Amino acid sequence: MFKDRVYRLKTDDHNVPKLRELLEFCNDVREWLNSDSENVVAMHCKGGKGRTGTAICTWLLACEKFRVAKESLEYFGKRRTDLTVGKTFQGVETPSQSRFVGYMEKIIYDLNWIVPEDIPRKISQIIIEGIKSVGNGNGSDLRFQIITDGKVTLERAVNDKLGQMEDVNDELDKITITLEEKSPVIAGETKIIFFSSNKNVPVGYDKCAFYFWFHTGFVQDDSFLLTRNELDNPHKKKTWKTFRFNFSVELKFSQ
Repeated sequence: MFKDRVYRLKTDDHNVPKLRELLEFCNDVREWLNSDSENVVAMHCKGGKGRTGTAICTWLLACEKFRVAKESLEYFGKRRTDLTVGKTFQGVETPSQSRFVGYMEKIIYDLNWIVPEDIPRKISQIIIEGIKSVGNGNGSDLRFQIITDGKVTLERAVNDKLGQMEDVNDELDKITITLEEKSPVIAGETKIIFFSSNKNVPVGYDKCAFYFWFHTGFVQDDSFLLTRNELDNPHKKKTWKTFRFNFSVELKFSQ
C-alpha cells in the first residue's frame, strides 16, 4: 500500500505512543517532506481525533509552527471541529494524550530532541481523594493495574486481603493505598488503570473507571498529583456525579 511509504505509530485507542517512537515519526515525516516539495503526509487512526491529533500536534511542534503544546492542541481542535455539523469539540481531549504532547514540547525545545532517561521508580503509596462518591465510597470496589514497558507489573484489589487494610480517612474524604515491598520498579512510559465492581461507577475508555499515563523521566519530585481534569475518563463532564470536583490521584515514590 502506498508503495510501502507508510509509518505505523503503534498506539492503542485512547492511549499514548512511546515518546521515542513519536520522535522517530517526526524525523520520518521531515525526511519525506524535505525529499520533494510535492510530497504530502496523511495521518489517520480509527476516529481521526485522539491518536491522530497526538501525532499531528507533535509534528506541528517539530516543524516549529508552534512552540507551545497548548497552542498546537488548540489549533488542531479548531481545525478538526466542524461547527456546521455540531459544537462538540473534536480535538485531542484525553488528558494523557495532551500530557504527552506537552512532554514532546519539552523534548523538542528544552532537551534538544532527547527523551529523558527511563528513570526507575518505585511507588510507595497511591492516594485517592474524593473517594466517598465513587462506588462503595471506601475503595473496596476498586482494583488496579500498574503497566510499564507494555507489561502488567502489578495487579491487585485496593483492599488486598493478603496485605494490610488500606487507610480510609472519612473526614478527609480520601484513601491511601500502601504498596511498600510489593511495589514493582517502573521506568519510562507507565500506565495505571483502575476498575470498579460497582455498577454505579461509569465505565469509559479502556472499559474502566479511570486511568492515566506518565513518563518517569518527567517526574521531578517524590510525588506526582493529577486532578480530575488530568485523569482519563473523570475528565468527562458526564462522570462528575461520581468524580466530584475534588477527585484526584497522587503517587508517592520511595527513595
